[in-house]
Amino acid sequence: MAHSKPQLAQLLHDADELKPFTTSPLWPISDRVRIERGWARLRAGEPCEVRFTLAGQAVLRAFDHLNAVDGDMLELGSERERTPFAIQHVAIDGAAHPRAGHITLDDLVTSVAPSRSRKIGLRFLTPTSFKVDTNAGEKVLCLPQPEFVFGGLANKWMSFGSTAALDLEALINRMARDGRAPSVRADGSPLSAGDAWRAVFAHSVIVNRMAGVRTEVAMINNMPQIGMVGDVCFEVCSDEPDVVHVVQVLAEAAFYFGVGRKTTQGMGQVVRLPALER
Repeated sequence: MAHSKPQLAQLLHDADELKPFTTSPLWPISDRVRIERGWARLRAGEPCEVRFTLAGQAVLRAFDHLNAVDGDMLELGSERERTPFAIQHVAIDGAAHPRAGHITLDDLVTSVAPSRSRKIGLRFLTPTSFKVDTNAGEKVLCLPQPEFVFGGLANKWMSFGSTAALDLEALINRMARDGRAPSVRADGSPLSAGDAWRAVFAHSVIVNRMAGVRTEVAMINNMPQIGMVGDVCFEVCSDEPDVVHVVQVLAEAAFYFGVGRKTTQGMGQVVRLPALER
């Protein structure tokens, strides 16, 4: 990709910490292939799939004329050891593959219908974890704490540009002025919009129940990365309609944005799970 579209490669790799793309691991299609501690042993001719997501108008414009087609070759792996894969099929919408799709932020907002349900079900498909600051320094958290799940999604939403349908920075500032959200830290210093949203989610969203949640290993650059996978049901415990709506929208965005750290290297792949919301 870097050789065929240098502008796109620069956009993807020179972005800030919140990069406008995600990738999945290489998923074997056959049940015969076992994945152990982040590794899968593949034979020549073994069918697999990999998922890419893109966000932001600049990235989408750069990608527009780079269309992979059946029969193209895709090289995956490290710089020192790359393996060629023949592309058999490319899916860009949900009718062709359940993990495919495309949508604008405005359309994503309007697609979330008002709901009396305050429950949000998410299935974490690949190991998911979060960087957190502690008294002992920066650590990695493998628990789906709402302030990190939805706080990270809110930061990504704001980094990809405001949308007329939902401007999270303007909304949290308005909520702070109305006394519905915190505006300062304990020491009196001002909160950023991202930190204010994280504080709101910490007090307004809980983990209602979990199913099949466990830790798994993702191997990235030959280094094991621990994260959690499984099904998690969150519940909004707030009378604020704005908070309920934002959490519902961000839950839908998780499918496209990914959750947590290292989402550009296969971690944090998430889908909505309506069955948990009943």
